[in-house]
Amino acid sequence: FIIVGIVSFGCYLLGVNYMNIQSENDLGMYLAGAFGGITQHSMILGPLSAFGAIYLISQLLTEHFERPISYLMWGAFFLCVISTLISASRGALICAVMGILIILFFKYKGNMGKFVRRILLIVIMLTACYPLYSNFASGVIQKQKANEESGSTFSSRDEKWTNRTAEFESSPILGIGFASISLDTTEASAGMTQMQGVVEPGSTWLAILSMTGIVGAIPFYILVFGTLWKLYQTTRESNMMQYALLFALLSSNILHQFAEGYALAGGSYLCYYFWLLLGVCLSSLSYDYGEELITEI
Repeated sequence: FIIVGIVSFGCYLLGVNYMNIQSENDLGMYLAGAFGGITQHSMILGPLSAFGAIYLISQLLTEHFERPISYLMWGAFFLCVISTLISASRGALICAVMGILIILFFKYKGNMGKFVRRILLIVIMLTACYPLYSNFASGVIQKQKANEESGSTFSSRDEKWTNRTAEFESSPILGIGFASISLDTTEASAGMTQMQGVVEPGSTWLAILSMTGIVGAIPFYILVFGTLWKLYQTTRESNMMQYALLFALLSSNILHQFAEGYALAGGSYLCYYFWLLLGVCLSSLSYDYGEELITEI
């Protein structure tokens, strides 16, 4: 993810874009949401760069690196953040901020005054340095303005969320079926699903409800949010930053899936990453609980 963020930033400067876009304008890749860097889509570049930034800040705050390495890692961190910005993914940006705040919270949880001072310092630095990165943030700002002009902050997702809710209400127990949307929705009537051969649910948590109903949603929610809760408890009790990193990454991923639906999208890299991350979290918890039990015996 770190490599994706760094290389994609270089691609942005060089005018290289692997996202498939159709634009007669030579500057098409610099339009909001039209730059994917070395990934296939801006909505993939955004979260991958965000997760890379979360990992880097965790390492920088918990490990002691020599100065040359430390400077390189801070540089990589800022480039990953900038790649998140130029992807124009508001969800990914929010996830990056959330993950970084979680890392800072667990790092300074024994000294909340220091935690608050660190946050204030970051806010002051971001405000002072805004002219330096304002061009990179223009896509996010354009998207936000467009959504507000359309009626709300989440206008780009309102239709999908409404459709998923209606589908769940039509079949609350078993859902309408895996990888399906109702033919009565505006998405189906627009013909986009038939032309592209894909389903874009707009939210994993609503897609689980609409596709699999209560029967499928309950065990899925228990699995994901139960793992998150166990990670939080373990991090709080053990004060081990490796658990804080897993908690930050899983929390950010869960938050991101409120606006993107890929947990059931086999073939999607973000789907693969989500299940891999969840498996790592579960195996880490199981391993340490097992070691603790062996020690007691």
